[in-house]
Amino acid sequence: MFPPSLQDERRKETLRKRGKVLLVDDDVVTVSLLSHCLQELGYEVTAVSDGLAARRLFRIHRFPMVITDWEMPGLDGLELCREIRNLKLPSYTYIIMLTSRHERRHLIEGLSAGADDFVSKPFDPDEIRAHLHTSERILSLEAQLLDANQRLRLMNRRLRRTSRLDPLMEIGNRMAFEEELVAFHGQAMRRGEEYGLVMCDVDHFKRFNDRFGHQKGDEILRQVAAGIRQSIRAQDSAFRYGGEEVLILLQGQNLERSMAAAERVRRQVGQLEFQPDSGAPCRITVSCGVASCPQNLDPARGWRSIVECADRALYQAKNAGRNRVAAFSADHAEPASRPADGPQGGPSAAPILHPSSRLP
Repeated sequence: MFPPSLQDERRKETLRKRGKVLLVDDDVVTVSLLSHCLQELGYEVTAVSDGLAARRLFRIHRFPMVITDWEMPGLDGLELCREIRNLKLPSYTYIIMLTSRHERRHLIEGLSAGADDFVSKPFDPDEIRAHLHTSERILSLEAQLLDANQRLRLMNRRLRRTSRLDPLMEIGNRMAFEEELVAFHGQAMRRGEEYGLVMCDVDHFKRFNDRFGHQKGDEILRQVAAGIRQSIRAQDSAFRYGGEEVLILLQGQNLERSMAAAERVRRQVGQLEFQPDSGAPCRITVSCGVASCPQNLDPARGWRSIVECADRALYQAKNAGRNRVAAFSADHAEPASRPADGPQGGPSAAPILHPSSRLP
């Protein structure tokens, strides 16, 4: 035998492990005896004398187990079972029916109403313990299943985030971009709203990779992504489209405001410098192609047409000398161009990554 103090501690631990029981019976003697038995086993017991009171209490508090008499005034045990089963509960409630009915048809009727188990009246303490152990196994298995499902949902959410994130630039990837643009475009078509799209490309990135290596090129891409994140609004999103190309989705922006946003990006990135292992630092520049989805866009034109316009604008910016912003309107055929400051598109404090600069 354990000493009394240790027995008390073990009983408290058992009480913490076991849950609440709602006991429903209009017989005072049965309630008293069964409550004592349940409490000795470590359960927290709430007792009421009829089904109506049980229904009111069950809607306020959560009970993983209900032990109810079959015959009661107002609302009997069968109706109480049906009402509990009709509730949309986050977890299962195990219902034990107390009854003196033993015919086969009564068993079928109780199971059909939602009862899980039956205990004969008057109850035997050993029998009630055996039934309670059965209920604990069922509820424990359900708790394990709920926990596994919760962990699976968390893992799926993490997997979804990871599958839509570019690990190098730490911005969205192409799949994330297309998903978000489809939603943006659909909303714009329904509400008559506008949005802007900026396609950025790091100037002469291939030459830089060839000269300094791909690991140094990765450092450049990380710096560019950080510069872009710093220069856009919280509600805007950046995505790696492929290679050194980044797409920026601008919420609620027309073509003019989208060009201004692209210019902020170009200037922010233009302030970045990369220091090779030897020699002078290199200035990083980007060219930006801008397009927007206007309010009056033909619904037959999908979101890919906006991407195509941004791509054409980027081509124009590259042909015009790089390190500049160009726009291509979805409504017009002629692209607009905004050149950068200075002959090389920026200040001369450090050389720009350009054919006539660091790279041969």
